[in-house]
Amino acid sequence: MHDDLWSGRLSVVNEDLMRAIEEKIRENVIFTITSLCRHFPQISLSVLAKIVSDKVKFRKLCANCLPKLLTEEHKLEEQATTFHFLTQYT
Repeated sequence: MHDDLWSGRLSVVNEDLMRAIEEKIRENVIFTITSLCRHFPQISLSVLAKIVSDKVKFRKLCANCLPKLLTEEHKLEEQATTFHFLTQYT
């Protein structure tokens, strides 16, 4: 008894497609997965959401898509903004 090679559909996800998705996100960081899906109709909504979060490493934050790993500059800027709001409203 031998297993046959899998004869299913080949994946359309490749490095070029992931790069195109990342470029589209950077063009407009205020987007939804549904609107992004209109630009890439060959990819299902669930697969596109997984690519955005797992492969391209972006996550939704207050309707903006941000890189998961922030630089030190971003962290300091966020800290300064938070401190400003705390001092202003307390």
